[in-house]
Amino acid sequence: MASLLDVGLAGHFAPVFTFLLIFVVSYAILLKVDFFNGESNKGIYAVIAILLAAITLFIPSVVNLMNIIAPWFVLLMMFVFLVILVFMAFGVKGESITDALKDNMSVPWAIVALGIIIVIFAFSQVYGAQLSEKEGINETANTFNEGVKDILFHPKMLGAVFLLVIGALAVRLLTMP
Repeated sequence: MASLLDVGLAGHFAPVFTFLLIFVVSYAILLKVDFFNGESNKGIYAVIAILLAAITLFIPSVVNLMNIIAPWFVLLMMFVFLVILVFMAFGVKGESITDALKDNMSVPWAIVALGIIIVIFAFSQVYGAQLSEKEGINETANTFNEGVKDILFHPKMLGAVFLLVIGALAVRLLTMP
């Protein structure tokens, strides 16, 4: 029986979605950076983006990486969009939201930090098991995820994180006017 939540068929189109994602992102970056300084170079940028997207399809680990990263970034952007929509529903003007984001850089930095966490998570899912087998890192743990959990929740690691948080808060409080 078919349902709206059945995404089994979408898995077959993952290379197409990956191709389109890499094409669009690389084309947008090329247009923004404008390497060749001219409006007539959009065709060249499109060819470069198509070639870059086609080359990445030949590397299965990059396709897996994109298939992990893309849904998380879409979820993150939907969350940001919905938070802004809630503020606008309560009467906050769009200009005041952009002014607040320009004045207080903690929200954009939090989004960047979440993006870095998503990328690190995706890299650990795609390449982590291969690296732990090559280097002999996971000799006691059964799986890579168990090894990561053992490292992150080790008492020495938790103590180091606690000391780093206290140090960061002390520096911030000491440097405030």
